[in-house]
Amino acid sequence: MNLLIVDDEISSIRAVSHMLDQETIGIDHCFTALSAAEARQCMEENQIDLLLCDIEMPQQSGLELLEWVNRQQLQISCIYMTCYAEFSYAQKAIQLGSEAYLLKPIDPEELKSVLTAAIQKRQALQAAQSASRLLAEDQDNLFHQFWQELFYEEIPSNRPAIAARIGQLGLPLDPAWYYCTCLVVVRNWGKDMETTHRLNRYAVHNVVTELFEGAAGPASSFFTVFPFGQHGQMCICGGEDGAALFRCCRSFAEQYLSSERKYLEVRSVCYLGQPTHIEDAAEEMECLMRMDNSHLKNNGISVHVKAEPALPVESDLEERFQRWSGLLEDGQLEKTRTEIVAYLSSQEDNVWFNKKRFRQFNSRYSGLLTAYAEKHHFPLNQLTADPQNAHCFEMSDRGLDNMAAWVERSLSLLEQQAAASDDPVQATQRFIEEHLSEKLDMAQIAENVHLNQDYLTRIFKRATGTSIKGYIVNRRMEQAKLLLETSHLPIADVAYRVGYYNYTSFNRIFKKTYGVSPQSCRRGAASPSC
Repeated sequence: MNLLIVDDEISSIRAVSHMLDQETIGIDHCFTALSAAEARQCMEENQIDLLLCDIEMPQQSGLELLEWVNRQQLQISCIYMTCYAEFSYAQKAIQLGSEAYLLKPIDPEELKSVLTAAIQKRQALQAAQSASRLLAEDQDNLFHQFWQELFYEEIPSNRPAIAARIGQLGLPLDPAWYYCTCLVVVRNWGKDMETTHRLNRYAVHNVVTELFEGAAGPASSFFTVFPFGQHGQMCICGGEDGAALFRCCRSFAEQYLSSERKYLEVRSVCYLGQPTHIEDAAEEMECLMRMDNSHLKNNGISVHVKAEPALPVESDLEERFQRWSGLLEDGQLEKTRTEIVAYLSSQEDNVWFNKKRFRQFNSRYSGLLTAYAEKHHFPLNQLTADPQNAHCFEMSDRGLDNMAAWVERSLSLLEQQAAASDDPVQATQRFIEEHLSEKLDMAQIAENVHLNQDYLTRIFKRATGTSIKGYIVNRRMEQAKLLLETSHLPIADVAYRVGYYNYTSFNRIFKKTYGVSPQSCRRGAASPSC
């Protein structure tokens, strides 16, 4: 604890200093000041815990100094010293939150007693604050764990099962509330992505958390923010009024994007989900991730609309989009591209193809791309990753020729991706087989298919019935068993060939899988499973 003694008389400061047995009381350092101005400077430059202050001083009194301390929210415990036993002084000191009121000349024992009590009170408060912070951190971790379990379908998507898990974790959540989700995804970390990502990801999390707390607080009974995927922050709030929650999320997104432009080097997209009950919340979170996978712009707000109203397009245009959609489904991307570009060229002198119709066409074309990309698991945002492609997209709403250029570029790129891509689950399985002997991590696996790690994990488990990590272990054990039965390789070499560089770990996992050790399996003394 650091103590600051403030008195306009140097003799008084020396007298009080001599009375202090700093080590016994628990004072680490004792600062002094001869005026309120000196005291303010000292408190601005040093960590001060205790203030022992005279009341009557020239220019500014000790009472005025404590008022300044309170305005600055410095959380300093104050003890007053004075020669005057006037009730008005004592009353004012108590109103300002002073710990005690000592009359001069100071009695050493009384001073020791008052300081000891103030230090003990302050230590108890700090301990309580520390415990409160730890409790809040623990609860944040439990919230994160609960929503991850819900998203990964480790909790059945029915309200009784979810309510039971909430009770097990002791979370202040009501299954009957509405829940609203907002996914903030950083699309651009700056020129040097590796450096700026490292420097800015904590700043982004802190800004998102602070702004979401402020926006969600008035309408929600619960809110939390946690990292989601490599570049995202998932914000969730819950309460009785779903419409109010959605308004809060939209307000937050607007505030965050405004703050981002002013203070951060990154650029993000905020995806807003619709208010939903808790058993549907994981599905809504997945929809936001699918939106991110297919979203073309690198900033702004995108709202998930569950049932979009039909656009009032001219019937001929409707029929053409149905045809183009069918061509895309048949994999005829080149023919689709040719027809759409030719159609746009033919509309240059068409009087009905006005700005309103042009906007409708752009909207329908974006929907055509999005539907195709979602069905075929293409990361549509890759179309605008290149600066030239991004510029072409940004210009596409500025005339028929610009739109035709975007159609040419976007469908050509999709055609290239279609030639090189297949189902992401099958591609992941093939990638694992090709790299079974190497160290594999989720970032590497997800990057291979251009999908978010969490989204890939979810669709992989849904398709195969097991997690990616579990699939890797199973395939490695199967390969190890085959090598043990058909080769004379040393067991350590077998472990190495299936990606285990620690023999003890390999032995433990093999025995857990087959019920026998690798040595027993090789000797033929294994159970029927080996």
